[in-house]
Amino acid sequence: MTSHAPPTSLATVLLLKSEDAKYAEPFRSHGYNIVFSDVLAFFNENVDALHKILRSLDQYVGLIITSPRAASAIVSVVRSVAREEAQELLASLQRVSIYSVGATTSKPLRELGLSCLGEDSGSAEVLSTFIADTGNVNGPMVFFCGDKRMQALPTSFDGRSQRLDELVVYSSRQVEEIVWLKTNIPQWVVFFSPSGVDAAQRMTNVPWGAIKKAALGTNGTRDGKSSAAALEKAALLHHDKSWEAKAVAAKPTPEELVAAIVAHDKLATTSSD
Repeated sequence: MTSHAPPTSLATVLLLKSEDAKYAEPFRSHGYNIVFSDVLAFFNENVDALHKILRSLDQYVGLIITSPRAASAIVSVVRSVAREEAQELLASLQRVSIYSVGATTSKPLRELGLSCLGEDSGSAEVLSTFIADTGNVNGPMVFFCGDKRMQALPTSFDGRSQRLDELVVYSSRQVEEIVWLKTNIPQWVVFFSPSGVDAAQRMTNVPWGAIKKAALGTNGTRDGKSSAAALEKAALLHHDKSWEAKAVAAKPTPEELVAAIVAHDKLATTSSD
């Protein structure tokens, strides 16, 4: 966990993710103190199987990723092989349509010179609709995912009788506590995944009711992939509206997230005047 600590008069935002300069600068420029803390530990899985699929991508019309960890798993394989094979794998990746839920998810692949489609989707459910709308529905696709992936994509593909092969390329484990929260209470906490919401609910010694929640994604429990939906479900489960997201980024970008929090804080300040 990394903490950046300007004067204590600044509102503090706890981002439940690993340190990321793309988020740090926008928050600082709007006068917020920021703290990063990842609530999940990640481990690569099925590396050999992933390598094998990357060597035979010509059997698929598309490749889908919904998390930066999946993208990083692909990059890890490409960088682990000899230069000649790495070039062959990159050529195969350039020939297949790669679909991603957001720019942050795509970033590891973009660093290899690869481009992704559907980056404005923000969720697996919306991405699946995007894929269908592009007409790329007449061949099998492969979905590289985590061990806790949601059902939105498989259900959607089943509904249109399109084959979707899945491979778990990483697993995650929730941390039991956030040490920084033992002595600090932020004004905001930002959730980046439903797993983060699950982890927070297990930390019963934290006064979550006193902390405003923010999330990436769209509101509504139908969108099971978004952290905003997970917060809504938590509010219903605990009969506690403080779990609901007070600010939701319409798109999965740092700028949209900061804008949502700033808008809420400005409205709250105006209302209190």
